[in-house]
Amino acid sequence: MFGRTARTDLRGDPFWMEKLGAVGASMGRVSVARGDERLFLEEFDLYLPRAQAYFLDGMSEAQALRAHGARFRHDAAGRLLCVIAGVTVIVRDLEEMQILQETFVDGTYDFAVRGPALVWDIGMNVGITSLYFAARGNVRVVGYEPIGLTYEMARENLDLNPALRGAITAVHSGIGGSDRTEMVDYCAQRKGSVGLLGAVSDPVLRRLVFGLPVDTVIKKESLRLENAVSVFRALRTAHPDLPVIGKLDCEGAEYEIIEALYRSGELNSFHALMLEWHRNGPDRLREWLTEAGFTVFTPSCRTNLWGKMYAVRGEAHVG
Repeated sequence: MFGRTARTDLRGDPFWMEKLGAVGASMGRVSVARGDERLFLEEFDLYLPRAQAYFLDGMSEAQALRAHGARFRHDAAGRLLCVIAGVTVIVRDLEEMQILQETFVDGTYDFAVRGPALVWDIGMNVGITSLYFAARGNVRVVGYEPIGLTYEMARENLDLNPALRGAITAVHSGIGGSDRTEMVDYCAQRKGSVGLLGAVSDPVLRRLVFGLPVDTVIKKESLRLENAVSVFRALRTAHPDLPVIGKLDCEGAEYEIIEALYRSGELNSFHALMLEWHRNGPDRLREWLTEAGFTVFTPSCRTNLWGKMYAVRGEAHVG
């Protein structure tokens, strides 16, 4: 859709001049396509329409992804795509560029396991991590995403990857300590921070942490939760011979999930867990996990709003 065309310099285009002036990262040569006001980024061989100016806000992420083999392009519908490590996803905003870097560059969820495994992706978001896990080749993924709008975006990304789609089961639901439905604040620009303790619910955090303007649209969305113990037992029944690795990034639900699994004794059946804690801190999670026999790693972080935690066992407990 966006073929090559004649280009001119940026003088006389205040929109792109202002956008580029606000970008902190260095970049290569840029110019504007004559006639349709697209920005050409020579470094990426990419024509950028104004509606995708968010790509400039994520320039440092884009450069890091490119250094790790990523390619950015548009499809026939004009959607901006990122292709990396056998995975293709739509890039809709800055947050998704940050998730791509966290996953494919920083290695936040990189793990090695002997033989096949099942990853329970709680907080699938737009499907980036589920696709990352499936691309490993010996992993089955069951992903849960409770927000309808976000779930549909995940389905779009899964459909872009037919070779991986069969390894992923996507479920439009959340996981919690009980079966129930909650109403939560939803922000389109920060889908990954929507949940029981989602930072988008706090107007101060929206402004100070995410830099969102005060008039950012926040609306209520329903969040359906299923009992973690019941769902886990069903997964174990369906995949009795696979070690289970849990990935939890569920904006506060991790506390009731881990507690319910611990009190039921099912936490002992996990091979490993990779999770993000939120505003209630890591201590209770660490206590439940160590009591269940895990060795827990809690990397240092610069905020008390969220952080990472990894828990591993010596051997998988299956059967």
